[in-house]
Amino acid sequence: FDGIHLDDWPRRVPPASLPALLAACRAALRPHGRLLARAPVAALPALQQACSALGEGRFRLVRSGRVPQDPDDGFVIAVAGDGDAPRPN
Repeated sequence: FDGIHLDDWPRRVPPASLPALLAACRAALRPHGRLLARAPVAALPALQQACSALGEGRFRLVRSGRVPQDPDDGFVIAVAGDGDAPRPN
C-alpha cells in the first residue's frame, strides 16, 4: 500500500497491541509509504514511542501536531523506511 490511515485507534486497540498494529501497518506499506494516525492528543506520545520502538529503518516520524479544526485531536505522519518490514505476530 502507498498509505494507511488510522483514525481513533485508542478506542479499538489496547495499548499492549499497538506495537503489533504498527508492525502490521509497516508490513503492508511499501517503502516510503505513509502512515497517518489521528487520535486524542493524549494518545500521541504512545504512538510516537511505538513507532520508534519498531527499530531503525521501519518508520520515520515526519510530523505530529494538533488537528486545526479539532484541537482535542492530534495526528502523526510517519514514512515507512527501506528496512525490512517486521512480520506481525
